[in-house]
Amino acid sequence: MTVKNGFNERISALGSLLQAEGRVQLEMEEISYLHDRFSSWMTLFEVAGLLWEFRFNKFLRELLVLCTDGNIDELRAMARDFYLQGKNAHDASREYKSITAKRRKDINAIVETTPENSL
Repeated sequence: MTVKNGFNERISALGSLLQAEGRVQLEMEEISYLHDRFSSWMTLFEVAGLLWEFRFNKFLRELLVLCTDGNIDELRAMARDFYLQGKNAHDASREYKSITAKRRKDINAIVETTPENSL
């Protein structure tokens, strides 16, 4: 990895902010991702935004793998809320499956009570 102008300082500052907030520290995979996308004009806020994007996309991929029978567009829409609530992918997949199971049950109940000739 080549050293980019200002990268180490911003990564160090970001690590300090994460530590002060009691959040998960940077992993090597994250540092590599940030380094590949870093430009010297970026502010610490922009670097933090890249980190959020990386972590969210990783969360979304895990969620999609856990919910292979789910609606992809619906999962993408719900993933942001799950992520912002601090849920891990396993908890989010359980909640998504619970929501969709209830929805299916409600739809089945409606279908069962609808007379055949009105369909």
